[in-house]
Amino acid sequence: MFGKDITPSNNALSLDIKENKSRTILTSEKDTIVLFAISNLLRFYQQIIKQVVKGGALEQTLIDLQKSSEEIYLNSLSKQVRSILQRPASANLGLEPPQRDLVPPASVGRLLNMLKEILSVATMVDGRQTDITKIVSCVIDPLLQSVQESASHLPTIDMAIYLLNCLYHMQSSLAVYEYMDERVERLQAQSDAQIDTLISEQASSLVANLNLGPIYTILQNNQTKIEANLLKIFMNKMEAFLEMPEMLLLPQVQLLMSSGHRNSVQKRAFNVIVAIYKQIYERVHDPANDFDNPESIFSKTPEQVSKILAV
Repeated sequence: MFGKDITPSNNALSLDIKENKSRTILTSEKDTIVLFAISNLLRFYQQIIKQVVKGGALEQTLIDLQKSSEEIYLNSLSKQVRSILQRPASANLGLEPPQRDLVPPASVGRLLNMLKEILSVATMVDGRQTDITKIVSCVIDPLLQSVQESASHLPTIDMAIYLLNCLYHMQSSLAVYEYMDERVERLQAQSDAQIDTLISEQASSLVANLNLGPIYTILQNNQTKIEANLLKIFMNKMEAFLEMPEMLLLPQVQLLMSSGHRNSVQKRAFNVIVAIYKQIYERVHDPANDFDNPESIFSKTPEQVSKILAV
């Protein structure tokens, strides 16, 4: 009769005290993976309790604790990301400046390795789609921003190469995980934009090196006559190019980490040259344009050129 008065209000008070203590313990933990594991353990027990006793103070306490633990592990992860992105001796966030080889800086690899460690745990728990999406956003979004900022001071070609290498590193890391299709597609869209930039720069370089500018202007203006000396200079350069196509590739293209990216830039830029060559060839061979002995000007058909350049 002199025992404690066990009432619902006392139970609730006791649970509130325990919940506050639990929050204190969670905030003292620094390991993000441990915090994530605790959050999922709380989610697991919440589901168990829900099956036994639906509603009530205990279930609500577990719900609140699970939400708190999720906030805490995401905040912890954000702090780790900011710490890795923090430049030495600087108060500003940002990656170390790109190096001459234009490969992703070491901090990109560190963040992606940390992300892999967390995702290796996340893929084994219930509710993982939401968890994985939040975790990836927490790491990739600030990483992308920092990569873009660090690339912003580079020349156009170098910037495209550097961004492509960083994006490729991210895509390769994320592609093996489920629920990442949308994120990988978004990274691919950004990669495609940089590839288009490189193709444009490579094609412009080829046009300049092959002395195609004046002839291309004539074609664009729909003029029928092309000076013989312009054709001769172009064909001399074209013959040398066909002997060794790689000699006119932009040197930075060789710095691309992905062989697929390198091949795409080369093939599509070469396609531009083949298309212009075909226009010149057809213009010169058109009887209406009255070119003397067109066979002596061209040693190869457009089809032969396309085959040599493997496009």
